[in-house]
Amino acid sequence: MLVRTASLGPLDETLPNMTQFNHAIVWADVGEQGMWLDAVVDHCPAGMIVSQDTASKVLLLRDENAGLMTIAEETSLSGVLSYSVEGELKADCGLEVTITMGATGMAAIRQRHFSEQGAGDLARSMEKTLMPHSMGAQIVEFSASEVAGLPLWTSLIQGTAPLPHTAESVFLPAILPPLPRLKNIEDVAKETNRREQWSLILPVGWKVEEDDQTFDGGSVSWNRKVWNEDGRLRLERNITWHPDKVEKMDLKEALREIATRESGFLTISIQ
Repeated sequence: MLVRTASLGPLDETLPNMTQFNHAIVWADVGEQGMWLDAVVDHCPAGMIVSQDTASKVLLLRDENAGLMTIAEETSLSGVLSYSVEGELKADCGLEVTITMGATGMAAIRQRHFSEQGAGDLARSMEKTLMPHSMGAQIVEFSASEVAGLPLWTSLIQGTAPLPHTAESVFLPAILPPLPRLKNIEDVAKETNRREQWSLILPVGWKVEEDDQTFDGGSVSWNRKVWNEDGRLRLERNITWHPDKVEKMDLKEALREIATRESGFLTISIQ
């Protein structure tokens, strides 16, 4: 099957021209509904196609085929990136956390591919994804595993210096794993939903400033909740992309709004 990938834009159907296609994948007549196969994409399981291949009509080279067709969107599941941040903020304002990142769908394929970069040094190649960018920190332990057929990457991160603080407050960066930076509205369809949960032990008597915010930017929705629970700082963050709502609000404007809300620190009072 011949494909014109999304990077080249939509297929021009007004002028037959085989040079418009720049990729080829395979259709297998197996099972009740058949199966798509893309041997070019590393770690791509049978039946799943990357979103770049479903963006425009394609040409299936079969005798009974009458012309162009479209691959069903459900063959390209963007998946979810999930982050679990577990750790402790110590009385000397030092921070130690374990960040576990999981992935499903196309997100798992991309992350597996990313893990193989960096001349075989898995920890170094994943550092850009797992390392907190807004604080001095270092990865002291790193591991990769598979649970129920899905990849997990776990990183133990220690601060290299105490968090910013005064006699009354400690300031924890609001973002540990970095937020995505999109340049084009077309990238919304390729982006991955994100689910994040934190649980940080606080010294006795310390309290985080609680907060609960929601924002709907059309092409992207965001919510973050911060609260105290049983001596811990708890945080939940969700980012969901909506490719079918890209006209409701300018994407760059929406991302600027989210970045503004996410900037700065979570304030923890010392009591």
